[in-house]
Amino acid sequence: MTKLIDALTSWPMFLAALLMFGVAPRLVLRLVLLAYPKNDPRRAELMAELRAIPRVERPVWVAEQIELALAEGLPRRFRALGKLKKNRQRKEARVRRGTIRKGLTTLSVSGAVYLITSLYVGDEIMWSVMLSVFIGGVLLVVQFLAEFENRLQTVENGQRHYFATVEDQIKYGSAGINDTSELFGRIEDSAIRADLKRLIRNSANLDHSAHTLIHLFASSEIARLSELMKGLSERGEITYDGEGRDSLLGLTRNAQATIDAVSFMAIDAGGQGLEGGGLWKSDFGQRYLEAQQKALERKVMIRRIFVLDDTGGAHDPERLRMCEIQRDLGILVRILDPPTLPCLRQNWMYDFIVFDSAISFESTPAVWAIKGTKPAIARARLVLGPQRVADRLGDFAELWAAARELDG
Repeated sequence: MTKLIDALTSWPMFLAALLMFGVAPRLVLRLVLLAYPKNDPRRAELMAELRAIPRVERPVWVAEQIELALAEGLPRRFRALGKLKKNRQRKEARVRRGTIRKGLTTLSVSGAVYLITSLYVGDEIMWSVMLSVFIGGVLLVVQFLAEFENRLQTVENGQRHYFATVEDQIKYGSAGINDTSELFGRIEDSAIRADLKRLIRNSANLDHSAHTLIHLFASSEIARLSELMKGLSERGEITYDGEGRDSLLGLTRNAQATIDAVSFMAIDAGGQGLEGGGLWKSDFGQRYLEAQQKALERKVMIRRIFVLDDTGGAHDPERLRMCEIQRDLGILVRILDPPTLPCLRQNWMYDFIVFDSAISFESTPAVWAIKGTKPAIARARLVLGPQRVADRLGDFAELWAAARELDG
């Protein structure tokens, strides 16, 4: 066993593993891709697929691509070579035909000039030859100049099209770069830029090899987080179906100054009664109390008003014990009896908690469908509007003044 471990940790084995799983797959794949034509899109596709393959599986995957390249790449390469050869032959034939046409045209015109001039000059053959050669030479030059003009026009049209294409690409690319620059500029100006960069970096690490369910779950979580950040940045309202437990725990763990809470006994019982394991005896309730205890250690002042759901609740030993537990933790606890509720608050039946006088966490109970049952929380919302938060602080101050301290 020791020899095996030494062999695995030796430099030769390390270099062999580095070569096999790091350098060799990409190098061999580049050689395999030579079987495909130069501009074949399959080259880029295979290189992109290689990055998505786990390193341990890359050697086998590259070996499989050799067979695929032989079956698909070589026929494409031969077809491309055949097409290139045909194009070259077609171009050479066109050049030959043009040269022959120019030569025949020049000879025909020169011969005609020679015949016409020989009729007028008589025995002066030298003048006929010189004139026919001169006119034939001028005609040949004119033909070459015309062909050059046509080719120059073709080149100009091609360049004009190329420059237009490049201009469009630069325009669209610049727009994308501008959007990206603006986005990263806003990230740098954000108060939570380090967290945003970490979120983007971790999200980018999710590659295509992950299961589809992982991609869908990640997308849904990012969408949920996006809606949360939108609500926080716009200082509006964020609504959750259910109790919004994660938000409640997160706010409690990050509160810095005050936590002012109004808790109705009926809702805190969670529809089960205190003896049946209501909110404060549940796992969530215990974690909530633990978060509040740590907040108290940070010198956060926590005040809680327990609103009784009946007049006899003030003498219920189970409820009193729950209030005493929170008081012993350092929470300032008061009890509000139904008869002492302000007249405008008699039908007010939902909890709210104000964190640092900046965010109000409010819960809406469900309708009591069955007689004698207690309501559960149907919906929770975060309220960030300054006026709404100020109203909640005023409500809490009014209820706090009307409530009484816990006996004993």
